[in-house]
Amino acid sequence: MTITKTFLSAATITALAGIVTACGTASETPRATQDPASTRTLDVPRVAVSGRYKPPADGPARDLIDHQAAVSSSASSINFETGLAEFLPRQQFSIDGGPPAPASRGILVGEIVSVAPGSGYALLDADGKPDPDAEGGTPVPFDDSRAMWRVVVVTVKVDHALTTAPAGGCDPNDSDGCTAQFGYPIYSADPGNDVKGLRALGDVVVVLDPKRSYPKIAKDLPAVARGGALLGDIDARGVIGFPALGEENESFVGAHDTVASLVKQAEKATPPVIRVTVDLETGTIKRG
Repeated sequence: MTITKTFLSAATITALAGIVTACGTASETPRATQDPASTRTLDVPRVAVSGRYKPPADGPARDLIDHQAAVSSSASSINFETGLAEFLPRQQFSIDGGPPAPASRGILVGEIVSVAPGSGYALLDADGKPDPDAEGGTPVPFDDSRAMWRVVVVTVKVDHALTTAPAGGCDPNDSDGCTAQFGYPIYSADPGNDVKGLRALGDVVVVLDPKRSYPKIAKDLPAVARGGALLGDIDARGVIGFPALGEENESFVGAHDTVASLVKQAEKATPPVIRVTVDLETGTIKRG
């Protein structure tokens, strides 16, 4: 089954997948060679999501999920984390003998209460004209027709801040609860529909990237890990899913597909550091 919406061209989706990087990056505007040609109608396949999680059947939330899945599936990345539990901040990784560090800033569980425009990003030459060979991205107004991708500011009323330090404006030690904000990339040529989709998700599980942020939009505005793919949804039965991962969802969430299970895992003692060796030429990862 396919749905027909106005999206970026297939070539652009593949190029934008370069945003999804291994281990995070401090760059706000990633390098990607993109096709600035006019958008066209693109049939985006309905992503098949494994596991107990049931994604929205239709509507803007479903459109958002399918489009993010299309971008994520085209991405080339090296991921050393094997599942959701390894993104909990008490889990530390040592990469190629480096100092131990977590794979995320933390995981936030809560309800999306607002989605606001952040910034658009365009590939422009020195004269401000579209240039597919331009490196990085130039910030432009959110509604600028030259924008190849956009970032929105999502505000979440946090129920569980599974972090060891403040993240997105939320202090895990605040017993009265808090709100947090994060930046989320949208790639559709119909950004209004994606904004509606985010608002419709409601309860979410957000894995924050360990390094990437959007300081030009707001101070300490963190990004979502894996280029936005690790924005998890909680379905009507309380089951957690990361629909952009498609068939990898079930193995990724593992035994922690409920909030109660994830919170319980976060409360366990600090696990041993996982030591990882990465061969960038071959993409080979060795653990242990």
